[in-house]
Amino acid sequence: MKQTLAWLISYSVEHNWILGDLAALAGVSAKTMRNVLKGTYEANVEPHLLSLAALRARLTIEQTGEDLPFVETKLARYTMDLAEFTRRYHYAAVMIGPTQWGKTEAVKEYARRYPDKVVLVRCPVSASPTRLLYRIAKQVGISARMKPEETIDSILRYLTPDHLLIVDEIHHVLRSDKMGMKGVEQVRELRDMSGCGLLLTATPEFQMAMEEDPIWAGMLTQLSKRNACRVYRLPATISTDDLRQVWDFYGFPEPDAGLRASIEATAQESGYGVLTKRMNLAKVAADNAGVPVTWDYYLGAIKKLQDMEEGNMPDDI
Repeated sequence: MKQTLAWLISYSVEHNWILGDLAALAGVSAKTMRNVLKGTYEANVEPHLLSLAALRARLTIEQTGEDLPFVETKLARYTMDLAEFTRRYHYAAVMIGPTQWGKTEAVKEYARRYPDKVVLVRCPVSASPTRLLYRIAKQVGISARMKPEETIDSILRYLTPDHLLIVDEIHHVLRSDKMGMKGVEQVRELRDMSGCGLLLTATPEFQMAMEEDPIWAGMLTQLSKRNACRVYRLPATISTDDLRQVWDFYGFPEPDAGLRASIEATAQESGYGVLTKRMNLAKVAADNAGVPVTWDYYLGAIKKLQDMEEGNMPDDI
């Protein structure tokens, strides 16, 4: 909880919050918040600490991008189980899966459930050791204004063997040549020195580069000094059962055979991302109309998005 409080204080300073802002988000009075932070709260503090942990988890997710409702599909459970396995046994692992395959949403959900054990960062598009350090430091509530050596020392004082460091979309390093490679080496060093688990998520191009590109060849074996870096590949297709869990979650009825085939084809081509956004739009539209969601709303969402892409602005977005 000290780590959570330190993280929240750092986040508040960075966003120019006053004590009242933090208290309002946590659902307590400014006086209560002050006493909790000072360690002088005399009543049962446990409910407030749980609220603060939940607030930290929520703010962490907001920093990593769009937050659509999470659907716990079989693929998502596999991803979270892999994260737990990697953390518990202090492994270094790379999870390979196509874009929009649900990797990011699953690791975000795992981080939400275990905010004090997970440090989740998204790899910068232009990767370098400094940028990666800054993002990790920000997530653990450490000022990035220090020198790199001081930042590393502070991060290592935070990370323990019970932590899992997740770097999402590590394939971005491939576009940064030597600086990207140094960024991977920096992450590996943090893992080796702290003893924490390390999970990298990437698209298949990352593994291909590690195995075939002469510049990157051998990097996989260097990701961990004590254990060979394990590579786990997500299934190459999204199952109908997983898709059914998604449309059930949004309240859609069972589609007919033709529509189901279309949904499955979209999933294999574009992953969960396109489908869930369309279903979410359809659900919002149906809720606004005060009626149960149907596939007509889903098809209507597709039509409106296509019209907008073609420059035809619909009357009701």
